[in-house]
Amino acid sequence: MNKARRNILFGISTNLSILQDRITSELVTEELESIKEELQSLKERLDECREDEENYADNMPENLQGSTRYDNAMDAVSNMEDAEDNIEEVINSIDNGDFEEAADYISDAIDNIQDSAF
Repeated sequence: MNKARRNILFGISTNLSILQDRITSELVTEELESIKEELQSLKERLDECREDEENYADNMPENLQGSTRYDNAMDAVSNMEDAEDNIEEVINSIDNGDFEEAADYISDAIDNIQDSAF
């Protein structure tokens, strides 16, 4: 994974931490809608980063496919997919009014993002 994608993932992870704090505080409906929009935006940025990493792996020369570099790239893709799923679960949990579960899913997303970046 290159430095630019790592920086994007770090930014997404930081923003998720901030949103986690907001979710666990007293919120009004308007704030929840704003948080859900921010989560959707972060998920889209994560999806773009995942696609870039997947293209990177897919475009490796054949002699590198199956190498540690290739395996690391594909592991990062898998972790980012898991983080995208976690973010979707955060949104669903907010819709269901289960903010504790939403905070747990954010923690899972952050872990998956960090695993994909390093």
